[in-house]
Amino acid sequence: GGFRVDSTLGNPTYLAAYLLFHIWLLLMLLYMYWKKKWAVVIYGAILIFELVILYFTATRGAILALAATLVLFTGALTLWWPKVFLQSNAESRTKHASRGLFAARTFMAGVLVVVILVPLLFFLARKTDFVQQRPALRRLTNYSFTEDTIRARFMIWNMSWKGFLDRPILGWGQENYYLVVQKYYDPGLR
Repeated sequence: GGFRVDSTLGNPTYLAAYLLFHIWLLLMLLYMYWKKKWAVVIYGAILIFELVILYFTATRGAILALAATLVLFTGALTLWWPKVFLQSNAESRTKHASRGLFAARTFMAGVLVVVILVPLLFFLARKTDFVQQRPALRRLTNYSFTEDTIRARFMIWNMSWKGFLDRPILGWGQENYYLVVQKYYDPGLR
């Protein structure tokens, strides 16, 4: 229902979390089969498709998690490219490999800049017609700590924190979160 895609899972947040798992699985498959052109084409197409679906779920938490992880991931690849992609030290010592290493690191540094700049540009352009006319993009860029859903989450986290402090070692047991809610319920939560 509405502009947020939810599939048969019934909830856009569930679909987004499921897609995050798929996206990282696809990245691992691309890494494993990067020398096989057919695999790169197939896995790359599926990856793009799933990123588009993730965008249309308009789930801020999942997209924020993906963006933060991509920054860390591309930063790590930029720094440690030889350890990740070169088979041996002998391979990394050749002249050809050092030219390729420089090109790979430069490429990953460019990807890192794009991964940082694209969300920043959309956030800075959040008041423009381009962003406001697209419901998913509007939802992803317009948020406030006074918004009901975000305020409710902070209240629930506060109740959870009190429950943790009450029983920090063994906890409350499986399926017993309702006891924490009953004990520390905040009436401001609607």
